[in-house]
Amino acid sequence: MAQTFLKLDTGVTGTLPNANFSGGKVLQVVQGTLAGVVSTTSGSWSDTGLGASITPSSTSSKILVSVTLNSCYQNTANKGAYTTLFRDIGGGGYSNIAPTGNSAFYKYFGTSYSAGSGQTQNHNWEILDTVSSTSAVTYKVYFEVDTSSTLNVNQNAVTSYIVLKEIGA
Repeated sequence: MAQTFLKLDTGVTGTLPNANFSGGKVLQVVQGTLAGVVSTTSGSWSDTGLGASITPSSTSSKILVSVTLNSCYQNTANKGAYTTLFRDIGGGGYSNIAPTGNSAFYKYFGTSYSAGSGQTQNHNWEILDTVSSTSAVTYKVYFEVDTSSTLNVNQNAVTSYIVLKEIGA
Protein backbone atom coordinates (compact mmCIF):
# COMPACT_ATOMS: atom_id res chain seq x y z
CA MET A 1 0.00 0.00 0.00
CA ALA A 2 1.42 3.37 -1.00
CA GLN A 3 1.71 6.09 1.62
CA THR A 4 0.21 9.51 0.99
CA PHE A 5 1.57 12.57 2.78
CA LEU A 6 -0.18 15.90 3.21
CA LYS A 7 2.11 18.92 3.20
CA LEU A 8 0.62 21.63 5.37
CA ASP A 9 2.66 24.43 3.76
CA THR A 10 1.06 23.87 0.33
CA GLY A 11 -2.40 22.92 -0.76
CA VAL A 12 -4.10 23.79 2.55
CA THR A 13 -6.11 26.95 2.96
CA GLY A 14 -7.77 28.38 6.05
CA THR A 15 -6.83 28.02 9.68
CA LEU A 16 -6.03 24.71 11.32
CA PRO A 17 -7.85 24.13 14.62
CA ASN A 18 -5.87 24.50 17.81
CA ALA A 19 -5.53 21.00 19.22
CA ASN A 20 -5.31 20.49 22.97
CA PHE A 21 -3.63 17.21 23.84
CA SER A 22 -3.11 17.88 27.54
CA GLY A 23 -5.25 15.06 28.96
CA GLY A 24 -4.17 11.49 29.49
CA LYS A 25 -0.49 12.20 30.12
CA VAL A 26 1.41 10.28 32.77
CA LEU A 27 2.46 12.99 35.23
CA GLN A 28 4.38 10.88 37.74
CA VAL A 29 5.16 7.25 38.55
CA VAL A 30 5.80 5.67 41.97
CA GLN A 31 6.72 2.04 42.64
CA GLY A 32 6.60 -0.06 45.79
CA THR A 33 8.13 -3.50 46.20
CA LEU A 34 7.70 -6.50 48.47
CA ALA A 35 10.58 -8.95 48.79
CA GLY A 36 10.48 -12.14 50.82
CA VAL A 37 7.64 -14.52 51.54
CA VAL A 38 4.53 -13.15 53.25
CA SER A 39 1.81 -15.47 54.45
CA THR A 40 -1.72 -15.40 55.85
CA THR A 41 -4.07 -17.89 57.45
CA SER A 42 -6.57 -15.16 58.37
CA GLY A 43 -10.18 -15.04 57.23
CA SER A 44 -10.05 -11.24 57.59
CA TRP A 45 -8.25 -8.74 55.38
CA SER A 46 -4.55 -8.53 56.32
CA ASP A 47 -1.89 -6.16 55.01
CA THR A 48 0.63 -7.92 52.74
CA GLY A 49 3.21 -5.18 53.26
CA LEU A 50 3.02 -4.20 49.59
CA GLY A 51 2.09 -0.55 49.16
CA ALA A 52 3.08 2.87 47.86
CA SER A 53 2.07 6.53 48.20
CA ILE A 54 1.56 9.26 45.64
CA THR A 55 0.49 12.90 45.88
CA PRO A 56 -1.65 13.95 42.91
CA SER A 57 -0.83 17.34 41.38
CA SER A 58 -4.49 18.07 40.56
CA THR A 59 -7.91 17.09 41.87
CA SER A 60 -8.86 16.09 38.31
CA SER A 61 -6.06 13.52 38.00
CA LYS A 62 -6.72 9.79 38.18
CA ILE A 63 -4.38 7.18 39.63
CA LEU A 64 -3.69 3.99 37.66
CA VAL A 65 -2.75 1.29 40.17
CA SER A 66 -0.99 -1.80 38.76
CA VAL A 67 -0.32 -4.76 41.06
CA THR A 68 1.91 -7.75 40.36
CA LEU A 69 1.88 -10.46 43.03
CA ASN A 70 4.45 -13.07 42.12
CA SER A 71 4.70 -16.73 43.04
CA CYS A 72 1.44 -17.05 45.01
CA TYR A 73 0.90 -20.44 46.61
CA GLN A 74 -2.18 -21.73 48.40
CA ASN A 75 -1.74 -24.95 50.34
CA THR A 76 -5.31 -26.29 50.38
CA ALA A 77 -7.49 -27.47 47.51
CA ASN A 78 -11.02 -26.14 47.11
CA LYS A 79 -10.44 -23.15 49.36
CA GLY A 80 -10.53 -19.49 48.35
CA ALA A 81 -7.70 -17.02 48.69
CA TYR A 82 -8.39 -13.38 47.92
CA THR A 83 -6.59 -10.08 47.34
CA THR A 84 -7.91 -6.55 47.28
CA LEU A 85 -6.76 -2.94 47.39
CA PHE A 86 -7.12 -0.58 50.34
CA ARG A 87 -6.65 3.20 50.04
CA ASP A 88 -5.98 6.02 52.49
CA ILE A 89 -6.37 9.67 51.42
CA GLY A 90 -4.56 12.24 53.56
CA GLY A 91 -4.43 10.08 56.67
CA GLY A 92 -8.20 9.65 56.87
CA GLY A 93 -8.03 5.86 57.33
CA TYR A 94 -7.90 2.86 55.03
CA SER A 95 -10.92 1.58 53.12
CA ASN A 96 -11.39 -1.27 50.66
CA ILE A 97 -11.81 0.08 47.12
CA ALA A 98 -12.61 -3.17 45.32
CA PRO A 99 -14.98 -2.62 42.39
CA THR A 100 -18.65 -2.45 43.36
CA GLY A 101 -20.15 -5.91 43.71
CA ASN A 102 -16.78 -7.62 44.25
CA SER A 103 -15.51 -8.40 47.72
CA ALA A 104 -12.14 -9.17 46.16
CA PHE A 105 -10.42 -8.59 42.83
CA TYR A 106 -9.35 -12.16 42.38
CA LYS A 107 -9.87 -15.65 43.77
CA TYR A 108 -6.77 -17.80 43.63
CA PHE A 109 -7.01 -21.34 42.38
CA GLY A 110 -10.27 -23.09 41.71
CA THR A 111 -11.61 -26.47 42.61
CA SER A 112 -9.19 -28.06 40.15
CA TYR A 113 -6.19 -27.05 42.25
CA SER A 114 -4.66 -30.02 44.04
CA ALA A 115 -3.07 -29.41 47.42
CA GLY A 116 0.54 -30.36 47.82
CA SER A 117 1.39 -30.11 44.13
CA GLY A 118 3.62 -27.11 44.72
CA GLN A 119 1.99 -25.02 42.01
CA THR A 120 2.44 -21.29 42.15
CA GLN A 121 0.63 -18.59 40.21
CA ASN A 122 1.35 -14.96 39.42
CA HIS A 123 -1.47 -12.51 39.96
CA ASN A 124 -1.68 -9.19 38.06
CA TRP A 125 -4.45 -6.59 38.09
CA GLU A 126 -5.08 -2.88 37.56
CA ILE A 127 -7.61 -0.32 38.70
CA LEU A 128 -8.08 3.30 37.60
CA ASP A 129 -8.94 5.27 40.74
CA THR A 130 -10.50 8.72 41.05
CA VAL A 131 -9.39 10.39 44.29
CA SER A 132 -10.41 14.05 43.67
CA SER A 133 -7.71 15.23 46.06
CA THR A 134 -4.20 16.67 46.14
CA SER A 135 -3.45 15.04 49.50
CA ALA A 136 -1.08 12.09 49.72
CA VAL A 137 -2.81 8.83 48.74
CA THR A 138 -1.48 5.50 50.01
CA TYR A 139 -2.47 2.19 48.45
CA LYS A 140 -1.90 -1.19 50.13
CA VAL A 141 -2.58 -4.72 48.94
CA TYR A 142 -4.45 -6.90 51.42
CA PHE A 143 -5.17 -10.63 51.38
CA GLU A 144 -7.32 -13.24 53.15
CA VAL A 145 -8.14 -16.95 52.88
CA ASP A 146 -10.95 -19.36 53.62
CA THR A 147 -10.82 -21.32 56.88
CA SER A 148 -8.06 -23.94 57.21
CA SER A 149 -6.02 -22.53 54.36
CA THR A 150 -2.75 -20.63 53.90
CA LEU A 151 -1.71 -18.22 51.15
CA ASN A 152 1.94 -17.35 50.54
CA VAL A 153 3.04 -14.48 48.28
CA ASN A 154 6.61 -14.51 46.86
CA GLN A 155 6.77 -18.25 47.56
CA ASN A 156 9.86 -18.72 45.36
CA ALA A 157 11.95 -15.84 46.76
CA VAL A 158 10.81 -13.33 44.14
CA THR A 159 9.64 -9.71 44.41
CA SER A 160 6.12 -8.34 43.98
CA TYR A 161 5.30 -4.80 42.81
CA ILE A 162 2.76 -2.02 42.99
CA VAL A 163 3.05 0.85 40.49
CA LEU A 164 1.10 4.09 40.83
CA LYS A 165 0.75 6.38 37.80
CA GLU A 166 -0.84 9.81 38.01
CA ILE A 167 -2.83 10.36 34.81
CA GLY A 168 -3.59 13.99 33.96
CA ALA A 169 -7.16 14.91 33.06
